[in-house]
Amino acid sequence: MPYIIRQDRSTVKVSTPPTMPTARCGGTQADCADGLPPEYSAEEIARRRTNVADAASNFGTQAGRVAAASAAIAASTPNPVVAATAGAVAAASTAASLAAGALEQVARPDVGQYTAESLLGVGGYYLGERFPMAGPPLNEAAEAIKATDTMNNVKSWINERWNKRISGKSDEAN
Repeated sequence: MPYIIRQDRSTVKVSTPPTMPTARCGGTQADCADGLPPEYSAEEIARRRTNVADAASNFGTQAGRVAAASAAIAASTPNPVVAATAGAVAAASTAASLAAGALEQVARPDVGQYTAESLLGVGGYYLGERFPMAGPPLNEAAEAIKATDTMNNVKSWINERWNKRISGKSDEAN
């Protein structure tokens, strides 16, 4: 018969595992069971919307830079494979920039910003089509213009006019 060791487990202490903290739940415990998120204050929602809008704005700016550089490469290279690839990157980056701008407007609607920056973008587009190698510097110039006080004043003016039109008040009434 083989030799078998028998261990004496009578001295081993039995303990219950420590309790783990649970996630903060909204309202009642039924909310947790349903998987509902906690309720947020108006300040928290506004902060989150601002963060989303800022991130979308930053992403759109970076995508615009990639698009401008790719378009310049596509226009300047004699290699058709490189030109086609750079053109595809430019098109995809432009689409990503437009989508980021749309997300920013959903998170933080601003008619003045949308209108003024779109007009600036259209001007940059036509200059970039005419002078492709100037696309990246034109894009950076447009970004610098967007950050000026003059552009902020234009955006505010457009917003004032838009709000008056929406509220039904005319300039003569004010």
